Amino acid sequence: MALFVLTAPHKVYDNLLLIYFIPLVLSGIYVYCCIVKAALLKIQGAFPLSITGLIFLVSGINDILLNYGVVKTYNFFTYGLVLLIISKGYILLRGYVQAFAR
Repeated sequence: MALFVLTAPHKVYDNLLLIYFIPLVLSGIYVYCCIVKAALLKIQGAFPLSITGLIFLVSGINDILLNYGVVKTYNFFTYGLVLLIISKGYILLRGYVQAFAR
């Protein structure tokens, strides 16, 4: 695949990216459904992760659609990623605080 990317014209490679975006989005939706299921089972940290995971998933889909010219918005993927990392840090912090409180 790397040889193909290096030798193929840019337009051909751009069209092939759609083949990779579709499974990526589908697996993201599946992971999000698993996180929502964990939140419904009241697993610790799953609720904030489900909210920020949805924001991250929507920002990723937005950027894919922006790449293909379907929507005219801004790039939000980096903001969604930063929000997800902050959320994961908060979840880890809560876990450490609860562990040392016992």
